[in-house]
Amino acid sequence: MKGKSDDTMDQKIEKIRICLIYHFFPHYRAAVIEELAKAWDNVRFVASDDAEPLGYGIRPLIPDGDFNAVAIRRVFGAKYCLKGLGRLIPWGRGGHAIFLGDMNCVSTWVYGFLLRVTGTKVYFWAHGWLRENESFTKKQLRRMYFKIPHRVFVYGRRARRIAVENGFEPGRVHVIYNSLQYSLQRQLRENASRLECRTELRQLFEFGDRDGKVLLCSARMTPVKKFDQVIHAVSKLSQDFAIGVVFVGDGPEKSQLELLSKELGVPCRFLGACYSEPELSRYFIGCDAVISPGNVGLTAMHAMAYGTPVVSHSDRDTQMPEAEVVIPGVTGELFEKDSVSSLADAIRRVVSRSEEEVNFQARACISIIETFYNASHQVKKIMEAISNVDEDESIRDDISIDELNGLKA
Repeated sequence: MKGKSDDTMDQKIEKIRICLIYHFFPHYRAAVIEELAKAWDNVRFVASDDAEPLGYGIRPLIPDGDFNAVAIRRVFGAKYCLKGLGRLIPWGRGGHAIFLGDMNCVSTWVYGFLLRVTGTKVYFWAHGWLRENESFTKKQLRRMYFKIPHRVFVYGRRARRIAVENGFEPGRVHVIYNSLQYSLQRQLRENASRLECRTELRQLFEFGDRDGKVLLCSARMTPVKKFDQVIHAVSKLSQDFAIGVVFVGDGPEKSQLELLSKELGVPCRFLGACYSEPELSRYFIGCDAVISPGNVGLTAMHAMAYGTPVVSHSDRDTQMPEAEVVIPGVTGELFEKDSVSSLADAIRRVVSRSEEEVNFQARACISIIETFYNASHQVKKIMEAISNVDEDESIRDDISIDELNGLKA
């Protein structure tokens, strides 16, 4: 049931013109784009329909409704611009422009400033602040950039806290979290048998009568993911109990990882790239934990949507905002960055829990997604920011278990 404040917010949204501008819309943004289109009848989507100029191996999404394609043009180095943007964005009072807050996009610097001068409300949707320790030059450049919009939408609480510590007013920085296709993921999870999924994965290994543990690594196999650390950690653990690793993904590191697993005698199965959510769901549901020794982003949300804990490193300056979903002992474990022994200890803790602890862990993982990390909540937070609803005044990094809906320890 809507309250009075919700009705007022809806009335405000109906009267304004909104334009969402991205370099391109990644396919995993489908759910939030759909929610935005439902929330605002007058929203315009502007982006390129081709990700190749930026070298991304990501399939672009073409939104339904008022979608306008623009061309990406390289300027120099990593810098680029969006050609033809000026004729598509709302100029003057009553207009709202939401830009992907990528500092490499020259168009955002230029049009963000010009739109603000002409009276359009400007918002940047960005990672914002990931590192506390930046050089003076980078810190000042970032400060200049994020002073352009009226408000900044960030994915995590830590980013907001760093922004405030760097002189930004708390009300200018809104945490909107992040989202994937949770409605589909929830449906797949509810229709699946966890026992069947576990059995399917364990049949990939020769565990015999032992209750083997299966870890999942799901990401493109690149050096930054540091999947070799998983193999080294499991080689230590395999002396104590049966354990194997399933890799879902492809990439330049695959052959080296295959060779390393053979050298160390670690049972690994390399299943290649997979883009089918029904198939991926069975891997996430059937494994004991998802391991991401490099930075962890959307993978953490993906795993927890299926009730599966995540293990990643604890160095927040080199993490992605979504690492905030990993609550040690509740939704996963953290380990000392680049320490194989610390990673092995974290894996041991997460796979050695009792059945009661595993069930609570699964509920906690699902609850954190249903409370914060879903498209409906993300759009609600965006609408509140645009409608001048003040952000929560508290400044904190972590999500506490007390905030999770429907969860009792």
